[in-house]
Amino acid sequence: MLLPEQNVVICLLSVSLEERPLFFCNLWEAIINLRNDDGHTHWIIADEAHHLLPQGIATASFNGANNFILTSSAPDKISLNILSEIGMIITVGDNPSYPFEQFAKVLEVDAPEKMSVLQKSQCCVWHIEKNQSSYVVEINKPTPSVSRKM
Repeated sequence: MLLPEQNVVICLLSVSLEERPLFFCNLWEAIINLRNDDGHTHWIIADEAHHLLPQGIATASFNGANNFILTSSAPDKISLNILSEIGMIITVGDNPSYPFEQFAKVLEVDAPEKMSVLQKSQCCVWHIEKNQSSYVVEINKPTPSVSRKM
């Protein structure tokens, strides 16, 4: 049983690219069962989601899973079932519109207006669920907290 203050990181690099989707779908089922039984995990982050949930995979949807983050450099390679459940996209970099355009093309929806290059302290947000236009957000650099005595 996981305690609320515990974190878990699972690295799938030792699982071949061909086997990752099935492995991840089985892992996802176990995570959801854990969440249903214990109320944890609160946040799930899946890096390189196009390797875990590629197009063409016969996968169940995430059934409205909340507190779930996918990262990907190729959103157009992610399963259509999964893409159709995404509520928000956040991009960074020199071409922040590119992921929006890929997503919109796959789902056959209108992409927000093309964005210009972002500064290193900015990201661009498209809140799809609320049918909002994309907007730029300034990222505040965290400040060191005062150390506590143990």
